[in-house]
Amino acid sequence: MKRFMALLAITLFVVGMVSAQQWGNRGRSQSITVNGTLQLQNGTIAVINGGTIYYVPTLERYIGFIEELKEGAQVNLEGYIMGNSNYVQPSKVTINGKSYDFTANAPQGNPYNGYGRGYVGQRSCCWDW
Repeated sequence: MKRFMALLAITLFVVGMVSAQQWGNRGRSQSITVNGTLQLQNGTIAVINGGTIYYVPTLERYIGFIEELKEGAQVNLEGYIMGNSNYVQPSKVTINGKSYDFTANAPQGNPYNGYGRGYVGQRSCCWDW
């Protein structure tokens, strides 16, 4: 009886681990092109296309550097989206007719420019982990 319970527990553990994995298209990046209006949604820069909101948090670091980066601007966004999320990692953004390429410093074969799932970034302080 003890062996049966141990075998049952191990089987349930393995089944749980396998079912927790991402299967199909949920974990893959897809290329996307969005035309829309730039807006601030929930404290994040977003492109609104019809009724769909695409969040583009990467653009926040360019506020003050890209003059055209203002609410209400017309945007053509090319980039990558992860699975079924609405978060876009841009590779090229055209705002009011002026294009910006974000792939210039990207590692080859990495559509997320190093900012994909689980990206922590380089440590900028004194922590030695």
